[in-house]
Amino acid sequence: MSEPIVTLIVVPRERFSAARQSLESVLANTRVPHRLIYVQAGGPPRLTSWLEGQAQQHGFTLQVVDRFLRPNQARNAALAGVDTPFVAFLDNDAVVEAGWLEALLACANETGADIVGPATLIGSASKAVVH
Repeated sequence: MSEPIVTLIVVPRERFSAARQSLESVLANTRVPHRLIYVQAGGPPRLTSWLEGQAQQHGFTLQVVDRFLRPNQARNAALAGVDTPFVAFLDNDAVVEAGWLEALLACANETGADIVGPATLIGSASKAVVH
C-alpha cells in the first residue's frame, strides 16, 4: 500500500449504538491509503472491548478515554497523531458509502479548498433526507 495521504479521526457523538455499523462501513468502504485514529471516550465497556479487537485486527490507533469528551475535545485529542496532508473527521454514528473519501479528496484538490464536506443525510438509504 502506498503512503497514507489522509488521517481519519472518528469521535463520539451523543450515542454509541451505531458505532459498530459506522466503523464497519468505514473499514469496508475506504480504499484511499489512510491512517485511522478512533477516539473512544466514555463509551460502554463492551464496545471498548470490541474496538480493541478491531484495532488489533485492522491496525488502527484506538485512544480510550474513561470519561465522555465532547466531539471537538476528542478531535483535538487525536490531532496530535496526525502526520498526513489531509484529515477527515467522522462521528461514531456516521455510515459511509463506497467512494466517499475519493469524492472529498477530489473536491479539495480540484477547488483548492482548505475544508470540504459531504452531503449529510439522516435516515436509512432508501428514506434519507438531507440534514
